Amino acid sequence: MESIQDAHGGGIFLNLQYFSLNYFFIIAVGALTAVLLWLMLKKTRFGMLLRASAEHGDMVSLLGYNVSALFTLVFIMATWLGGLAGAVIAPTVRLSLGMDMEIIIECFIVVIVGGLGNIWGALLGALIAGQIYAFGILVVPKFAMSFLFVLAALIILFKPYGLLGKAAQTKA
Repeated sequence: MESIQDAHGGGIFLNLQYFSLNYFFIIAVGALTAVLLWLMLKKTRFGMLLRASAEHGDMVSLLGYNVSALFTLVFIMATWLGGLAGAVIAPTVRLSLGMDMEIIIECFIVVIVGGLGNIWGALLGALIAGQIYAFGILVVPKFAMSFLFVLAALIILFKPYGLLGKAAQTKA
């Protein structure tokens, strides 16, 4: 047993199953990032401006804020978060050309399932999509991704705004 732990850089045995410390690190970074992002959006003035700009950009602009600069900062933050995710997950997955398409599809399905504009919806969507994908790998590995498409189709049919999404308000 010691040689397995030494070869993988440490880990934990739970129910005779070995779990690398990398997975616990990924979970911790993900949870910390989700909480910090939620705190930033809900508890800071910057977050309030971002939410207001997303809903009523014209009004925020009339108050003297540069909405384009705010959206540029959001793009920079999103790019940084994508880089962080790639750096954190890289030691545990096989990196290859074309893997971006699978990740983009998974992210798109997470947004469909969770609902647009809701951080907790994205978390719920990621958990559900991950479990469905794992089930697909277990049952029919070659068609595991199709299970995600079925999930997305069912959500679109029965809950078009996602599980935690809200109907878009029309401007009068």
